[in-house]
Amino acid sequence: VALIGPDRGPPGLSSADMAGQVRLEIDGPVATITNDHDEKHNAFDDDMDLQLFDILGELKQRTDIRAIIWRGEGRSFSSGRDVGSIGTVQVELSHHELMRRGHRGIQQLWEIDAPVLVACKGWVMGGSFQRGLLCDIRVAAEDARFRLPELTHGVVPDTGGISVLYEMCGHGVVSDLVLTGRVMDAEEALRH
Repeated sequence: VALIGPDRGPPGLSSADMAGQVRLEIDGPVATITNDHDEKHNAFDDDMDLQLFDILGELKQRTDIRAIIWRGEGRSFSSGRDVGSIGTVQVELSHHELMRRGHRGIQQLWEIDAPVLVACKGWVMGGSFQRGLLCDIRVAAEDARFRLPELTHGVVPDTGGISVLYEMCGHGVVSDLVLTGRVMDAEEALRH
């Protein structure tokens, strides 16, 4: 088993400096990506985004990987964006540059030859819900709760998963989730 992740991140930062982390473990032909920020239900900050994008970049280069599992440590897969980290970016990028960086980073999922299975449990919210929709296979625990709360923060769901949700479930489900921000449990998600 190879473990990659704890020392990853921007140059000059140790894992102790980072609020959360994303780990990559490789066991033969299976890679496991783990969101590891349990104290915040694996909410992503900018450092975690960059760690994830680096991991995806590595995985798209590897021909020995036959399957990828993406999971969350602790109670939830991911509660989305760590709203406490919004506006704390330490780089001089415009909003549009940050959006483009995020789109390029997550769309690497489509350049990986191996299927990506996302293990949904607890909270699966916002951009992390959309990221899960971009994966090949979604498996949900009975306690999984899906939500798109962006509207309550004045943000448009913009990670790319909404178009996939539309293809899966249609206009009604997308409009309902995007405009209300309500919670959809695993049983309802399975019905759709």
